Amino acid sequence: MKRQVPRYERMGWPRRIAYAAVCLWGVGSLLGGAYLAAPHIAVLPKPEPDEATAALRELAMGDQGLALHVLSAECDCSKAVLGGLERRGPHAGFNEYIALVDGGATLVAGARAAGFTVFALTACPCS
Repeated sequence: MKRQVPRYERMGWPRRIAYAAVCLWGVGSLLGGAYLAAPHIAVLPKPEPDEATAALRELAMGDQGLALHVLSAECDCSKAVLGGLERRGPHAGFNEYIALVDGGATLVAGARAAGFTVFALTACPCS
């Protein structure tokens, strides 16, 4: 009876090296992507549903639209968005608010000077 040879044993060394390289690249890509995405997945305190709904209704007064920008002071992407918002200022016809998580006094003051209503929040009330 002829012995069944596993597929990896039938491959030559160049194919084995290429196969291992592709596997390592895939694992490295997944780990790198997870590392880069982790800071963007912020755990914010979850308000009670009635409290959140009442707060949003209070913000969206009148016939104007509502724009609520939730930004993190620790994220470079959020800082870039905040800079763009400060340059253009609030849009007419909208109630625009900025919720700045862990923002310093200078970031809050800059956004307020541009004409926005700013809510300074902390990401973790445990400190």
